[in-house]
Amino acid sequence: MKVLKALVVCSLLLVGSQSFAHITPIKFAKGSSCGSFSGNASGRTFTLQLNANQVLIISSYDFYADTRDTIVKNPQGKTLQGTGLPDGILYDTNTKGKYTIKVIPTSNHIDLEFCAY
Repeated sequence: MKVLKALVVCSLLLVGSQSFAHITPIKFAKGSSCGSFSGNASGRTFTLQLNANQVLIISSYDFYADTRDTIVKNPQGKTLQGTGLPDGILYDTNTKGKYTIKVIPTSNHIDLEFCAY
């Protein structure tokens, strides 16, 4: 019975640690207002530190990729409504803090750009 409990605890720890592996912080280079990601975005959550009253633009320059299926949540967990652009989507930030972004890609590889002004 102790072995079974130990296996259950170990498997729960393993599953819990794997969920953190898909969080990808987006950092802006010093002096830049943009950061980027290139790769497979499936199952990945991006995080981004933003100020209140900024404009966040998430763009993809891949012809077959689509950023319309993007979920942006403010630090309180409220989903923001975006405005469609020809090559991306625009969000107005309302509070300062860590925003979470989930992009549901239409392909296995995507090139994303996150810009805040």
